[in-house]
Amino acid sequence: MPTAPPTPTTTTGRLTRLAVSKDSVGRWDDAAACRTTGSELFCSDEKDDHHLARRVCVPCPVLEVCLSRQMKTEKVLYRWHVVGGLTPEQRRALYGEMLL
Repeated sequence: MPTAPPTPTTTTGRLTRLAVSKDSVGRWDDAAACRTTGSELFCSDEKDDHHLARRVCVPCPVLEVCLSRQMKTEKVLYRWHVVGGLTPEQRRALYGEMLL
């Protein structure tokens, strides 16, 4: 059964985000801003690349879903790459705050 694409329904700050329903899980990344950007930008160890990658993430309509799924699935000690608009260091800090 084909799944319907997510529809814009949620506003966070100045950005409109996509509300991802149970029916669209697994298809949320079709709406990701990075889907047409080379992965080397997000996987680089260079701070300048991190900055550029985060600029791709900021307007992304599925930013919260991306970050949430990454935080739930990645191993704490093995965090690397820019994901969900955050660097590995930022995600480590966020994970630490979530444990408090």
